[in-house]
Amino acid sequence: MLTIAILPYLRVGGMQIFKAESPGPTVDKLKPRITETAKLLWGIYVGLTCLEIILLMVGGMDGFDAVCHGFTTMATGGFSVKSAGIASYNSAYIDAVITVFMLLGGASFTLHYFSLSGNPGRYLRSQEFRWYIGLFVAGMVVIMWSTRSMYGSFAEILRYVSFQTASIMTTTGYATYDYTRWPAAAQMTLLFLMLVGGSTGSTAGGMKVMRLGILIKYARREILRLIHPHAVVTIKWDRMPVSQEVLSSVVGFSIYYVLIFAITSLILALLGVDFLTAVSAAMASISNIGPGLASVGPFVSYADLPSLGKALLTFCMLVGRLEVYTVLVVLSPMFWRK
Repeated sequence: MLTIAILPYLRVGGMQIFKAESPGPTVDKLKPRITETAKLLWGIYVGLTCLEIILLMVGGMDGFDAVCHGFTTMATGGFSVKSAGIASYNSAYIDAVITVFMLLGGASFTLHYFSLSGNPGRYLRSQEFRWYIGLFVAGMVVIMWSTRSMYGSFAEILRYVSFQTASIMTTTGYATYDYTRWPAAAQMTLLFLMLVGGSTGSTAGGMKVMRLGILIKYARREILRLIHPHAVVTIKWDRMPVSQEVLSSVVGFSIYYVLIFAITSLILALLGVDFLTAVSAAMASISNIGPGLASVGPFVSYADLPSLGKALLTFCMLVGRLEVYTVLVVLSPMFWRK
């Protein structure tokens, strides 16, 4: 959004960049000019960041720490000024504030605009937001059930599981508990949420909830076609038909995303990295999360990975952050022949 806002001063258009981040059937332009839309969303982003900083300071966090964590929460970056991260504050209030703002960062900023404009009902009318919250709650329930014997009370399990589920799904990467100690079912749930990521039009990484939803609808349509070969089944998202162009883009993106993840995992395994570390490191990198599982968990680092493995994961981080296609186009020989 910041890039789009300043591009006109360089006499460069920003609509293509905006569309690259919006894989659905429509691109919401809140203002006639895309730069005005970008500036508006940028203002909402700054406003939410300032609100979080104030709330963190109310909870006892000092000004410097609050500013740093406000910056890295809304940006879903997940960096902390403490070696133990958010866990060092040992505050249920701070955990709750950051959980809420991580979820806000992982939701579409267009929805935030409509809500602040007096139309909060747009949240519930948005199919992607319903899927986003539904996946978050479903993941949280699975993890709470599988870890129910590890905590002393419902309040404690709700505090740690909600924070960690939000952190992973929004690709923020904060941790208040070493989730590598959780049972396999909980870790598998986290791995799935790493893949999905947040909403389109958010600061989160991952494949995005909208793409997952469209893929599921596409798979359902193909099953219906096998049962009823002559049926005409239209895929819709937010009650609008999904064009073949958008559908092809979503399917192509998903194939490349999974393929890059699989190849990266395989190469890491060939370099001697164990299975769970290789898979989670590849997923955490392409989804821009940071911590993974096993040897790259939340309270360890990637330092012990082979140098070639680190270089490969660096590439994955760039591919994931730039939405795959941008990097693949630049690497294409046809691009340089033009």
